[in-house]
Amino acid sequence: MGVIAWDTLFLKVDDQTKPRFIEAGGTPFRYEKDAGKVIEMSYITPPPEAMESEAEMVQWARLALA
Repeated sequence: MGVIAWDTLFLKVDDQTKPRFIEAGGTPFRYEKDAGKVIEMSYITPPPEAMESEAEMVQWARLALA
C-alpha cells in the first residue's frame, strides 16, 4: 500500500519493516497539525535508488504489502 503526497511516494510500514526503510534512507511521512504539533504516519519513502530501479522498487513494494 502506498500514498503520494507532495509529489513523493510513501510506502506503508509497520514496526517490523520501519527500521529497514529508515536504515535504507527512507523519510517518514510527517505533517504539521494544530499549534505546530507534528504527526508521523506509518508511511516512509522507499530508498532513493529504488526510484531509479524497477527491480529494487518491486522489493520495497512487496515489503510494504507484506
